[in-house]
Amino acid sequence: FVYGKNQKQTMLVPRLINSIKNSKEITLDGENGIKINPIHVSDAVKAIIKSIDINKSAKINIAGNEVLSIKDIAETIATVVKKETVFLIRKNMTPNNLIGDNSLMNRLLISPKISFYDGIQSMEKDI
Repeated sequence: FVYGKNQKQTMLVPRLINSIKNSKEITLDGENGIKINPIHVSDAVKAIIKSIDINKSAKINIAGNEVLSIKDIAETIATVVKKETVFLIRKNMTPNNLIGDNSLMNRLLISPKISFYDGIQSMEKDI
């Protein structure tokens, strides 16, 4: 879940930003929604560039260190854009978390530096 400036509006973070800015409901499966570990595009690029130096074949997840629910993500965005968040909670649904194990990335490439909050703040002009 790479996010950052100039991302297509159909991607997760821009869609959440748009929904919050326009006071649209955000649907959550369960109390908090799925959990993911988003990574800012600049950290993802640094990891990819560093991967050029690896002299072996490896399957490496490029993912952030923060595990956040959709509710966490929406509330962070709402704080930055200074809007209320409206949730529709589907209590009977179980979220299917999509958390990438980034331990190999942290060991062989880089450890992400940009927090989700800071990443969203850096997008503020685009928001």
